[in-house]
Amino acid sequence: MEENVKFSVVTVCYNAKKDLERTLQSLKSQTYRGFEWIVVDGASTDGTEAFLKHEKTVTRFVSEPDSGVYNAMNKSLDLCGGEFVIFMNAGDEFFNPFVLEKAAEALAENPDCSFLFGDACIVPEIGRPFFREYLEPIGVQNICHQSIFYKRTLFAQFGRYDEQFQIVADYDFNLRLLITHQIVPYHLNYPICKFYYGGLSSGAKYLKKQRADSFRLRLKWGEREKLSASTIVLLDVGFDEDKFLEVWQKYNRSFARRLVYRVGDSAGFFSEINNMLFALVWAFDHKVRFELCSRFSNLGDVGWQDFFLPFTDEMCRSQLMGVNRRYLRKDDDEAKIAQLKKEEKVQLLTQDVFRKFFENRNFATKVFDFQELQVAGNSFAVARAFALALYRLNRKTLADIQSLTSERLAEVFANGCVRSVPPSELKDEDFIAIQMRAGDIKKECFWRRQPILGAKPYAQYIRQFFYGYESGLLPCAKKVFVFADDFRLVRQLAFLLPEFRIFSLCTSLERGFDYECFMKQDDVSRHYGLLKILANIEICRRAMLFVGTRVSNPSWFLRLIMPENKVRFVDCQRLMWQWQFDELMDGGGARIIKIAGVPMLKIVRTPTKMKYKLFSALPLYKIKQKGIRRVHYLFGFLPIWSASL
Repeated sequence: MEENVKFSVVTVCYNAKKDLERTLQSLKSQTYRGFEWIVVDGASTDGTEAFLKHEKTVTRFVSEPDSGVYNAMNKSLDLCGGEFVIFMNAGDEFFNPFVLEKAAEALAENPDCSFLFGDACIVPEIGRPFFREYLEPIGVQNICHQSIFYKRTLFAQFGRYDEQFQIVADYDFNLRLLITHQIVPYHLNYPICKFYYGGLSSGAKYLKKQRADSFRLRLKWGEREKLSASTIVLLDVGFDEDKFLEVWQKYNRSFARRLVYRVGDSAGFFSEINNMLFALVWAFDHKVRFELCSRFSNLGDVGWQDFFLPFTDEMCRSQLMGVNRRYLRKDDDEAKIAQLKKEEKVQLLTQDVFRKFFENRNFATKVFDFQELQVAGNSFAVARAFALALYRLNRKTLADIQSLTSERLAEVFANGCVRSVPPSELKDEDFIAIQMRAGDIKKECFWRRQPILGAKPYAQYIRQFFYGYESGLLPCAKKVFVFADDFRLVRQLAFLLPEFRIFSLCTSLERGFDYECFMKQDDVSRHYGLLKILANIEICRRAMLFVGTRVSNPSWFLRLIMPENKVRFVDCQRLMWQWQFDELMDGGGARIIKIAGVPMLKIVRTPTKMKYKLFSALPLYKIKQKGIRRVHYLFGFLPIWSASL
């Protein structure tokens, strides 16, 4: 691309020559060359100055004493000539060679952006790297300055770093921009940096300074939970589906070990597809050739190609089909299966890999960087790339969906009456789409310990969207398309939103989808039912905004194929993979204590807190911050002790 966005990459250092070399190699590897490197050294005595003098990548540098890291960062701004500034200090590095290229593309497409940030890959001193996701409001949770691109003019307009803070001046500066001056932050859905624990802001030896700075910060800004920042604008990186598919197929054919993965054997339509996408991520990560086994399944007799264009080879021999499933059964002969695999020259079947990615903490939190495919992030981010590239309906399916939509699309009124309407009533990005589920969702809600969602939370969200804080971002007509399996839900929504026009493909006789009953139908009825699901998906993906639920696989899939800024969830802020609902929303590290096999107590540990709570959701013990005081509560509401920090 044309390199019309210039970056100033700033590095401050002191006696960190070895760390500086790591940052240098990261810069040299960047595919985008429109940047300058500014280095401010605090008069190091380890040969840093001599190293910088002979390094051609350095654009400008100074080596002189300073009063701290933020004094050096302020000093660097006088040397910068780029339009955007990013502070990548000694030892920090860009996540991969494509970071500046992706950032430049995003900034070129969004000329109003002056504050662009992405995710940070945290590299602890002990343990595996992990991604820091911004799940809390931006005023509550700071952003690593190594993952922020600031427009240089912001420092001239609103001042520089406040040097009274030795540790958290970057947090103070971000609050000044986002809270006081309401600068709109843009979030790029791509990892920007690798941040190594052990520095000034994260090292244990600086704990006293961290506490002192935190105290000053609270005195200045008050309780962070009450701070209100501008709504984040979500951006997805540019993605070429055709190129991705071509490159993936080339690498996939080159792998020696083979995985024959069964699709459509034991679960709902999009449950099978979603899990297949994560199996693809696992296979590529382990350099395993991925082949499908989808014939005579709940997708249809032909399997994948009943609805979609082929993307890989199929291995559907009857000997293997009968034993290729998610989990082995008690009566399966493992020796016979091993012999069949040897005869067919297949190393892995579905049961060999399924637990390695399904509800697996290590897989869900793993850091992926597939530079060959130019995709990076957690397992969800990479699965999204596979979904965009592989979800391609064949010509017959597209024609059948168009015919079904023309026949079945109807406007629903509060009294339950329906009126047939043409598909042209729902123009692209001129309506909101939602998904509401009933039927076998009751079973899932039981084992996920979640209430069944009715129409009320969706109605509240839609009203907030039109009349609340988001109304200025995504204006559209007062039309709502409902992807539902129970007509009573559609009618309830129409009653709650009388001023909106409600559309649906759901017929007045439908009373909830049940997988077991669905599979007992004849082939023609099942095929029609799956076409109807795909028709709902195709309408929803054309919406200006989709509102779904995290307990639904179609909602998950729509998040995979739709831009992040067009998807919301009524039961969580940010979508994560299935098993993570409690543990990662609470911060990870959950231990469950059972009595007679019944879950009774959960202990949640994070780097900053510990919580004990009953599975009745009543917290036994909780610590809350109130200004400069830390209050300890028994049973979540009874204060028993407090102390100043």
